Amino acid sequence: MLQEKVIYPEMAPRGEIKIELFDELTGRKVDEANTHNFISKAVGSYLYRLAIKGLFIRNKATGGRDVYGDIRDVFRTLVLTDASHPEDPDNEWLLKGKEIGYAHTHETYSGSDVLRGTYNTKESYTNLERVHMVFDFPSHAGNGVFQSLYFIGESEVLMYNWQTTLPNYFNRPLQYNVAGKYHNGLIYVLGTDTSSTGSTSSGSSNKLRVFDKQFNLLNEYNLPSSFEDFEIVGDKIYFARNSSSQPLYVADLNNPAAATPVSVSLPNNYNARGIVWDGSKFIVSSSGATHQITELDSNFNAINNKEIGSLASGSAKLRFEEGQLLITTNYYTERTRRVSSDYSLSNFNMPDFLCVFDDKMLLNSGYVMPKMNIASRALLDAPVTKTDQYTMKITYDFVLDIATEG
Repeated sequence: MLQEKVIYPEMAPRGEIKIELFDELTGRKVDEANTHNFISKAVGSYLYRLAIKGLFIRNKATGGRDVYGDIRDVFRTLVLTDASHPEDPDNEWLLKGKEIGYAHTHETYSGSDVLRGTYNTKESYTNLERVHMVFDFPSHAGNGVFQSLYFIGESEVLMYNWQTTLPNYFNRPLQYNVAGKYHNGLIYVLGTDTSSTGSTSSGSSNKLRVFDKQFNLLNEYNLPSSFEDFEIVGDKIYFARNSSSQPLYVADLNNPAAATPVSVSLPNNYNARGIVWDGSKFIVSSSGATHQITELDSNFNAINNKEIGSLASGSAKLRFEEGQLLITTNYYTERTRRVSSDYSLSNFNMPDFLCVFDDKMLLNSGYVMPKMNIASRALLDAPVTKTDQYTMKITYDFVLDIATEG
């Protein structure tokens, strides 16, 4: 019988993880924990299939592309956090919790970073059956209490230069916009008059459009000013404006064009760049000499303020997804896409996203992509506490059953 079609084989790498703590002075093992991981839905259901499709479409004279070569290293960085929420492999897609430590898989490290461990090249190996990775954390690094081990990728969420090289493979219902929100089954987008200009990460816009999930335009509003970001709470919509004198505006959701300034002054008289509601308070990002994150109560009284450094001078839009505060900027820490470990502030690097809905995320450039941020997660049965009295060794194996089949 002729082989008429390809059946995708199941790819279910098993993650086997061992964490060992050793007394710094004696070298004696004082604790050991073992666990397993899950591979994120985006990696297993999307990237794996995309890689296989690349066998058929690569190097074709018309429309061909080596899409496998465009997929970034999604297992570039091991991250330890204090996240303790139950595992949910079908729905988890974000790195959560305060960062306790990290280590890269593509290079070693020897230095004073209090978070960073190193890949142990002497004890690690890779073949078609197993990826055996050993990470060493000296006494000064990775100290704290952690319960989750994540793997995340490098730089872009999905691919490198995909906006210009892969337009035929992804749906692009919109053009460039600067901010978005999914609310009550509708997609709200802050865009320009033409909705075809602007940056994927910064800028202001003066038009609000409302779409259904099939991107049929339902409403369009001309706003009284150009805004950088917005949030919807109940029947109100709140806008962030790049201004120190009138940084926030508010309007009824059914009439955004009638937005008026909110009586508020941000600390240090900074300009607002992003706004989000976390369920109990507003969180506003703003910029001046540096960037800051300000928490405001429902009456816009400042209740907490934190300066955050090392951000690019552009905008810093905020999103609150599944209990995690996200910031979208040009800045990318080579560590873990996190710009403030103390604030558990995750950074989505370029291309930034407008919002998520269902299993998708809508990007500022107008493309719809599978939502993805983590490649895998392992949850420990109990937290591990590391102090400067201990060194730590993490042994992490990916067992690749599929490599030995057939």
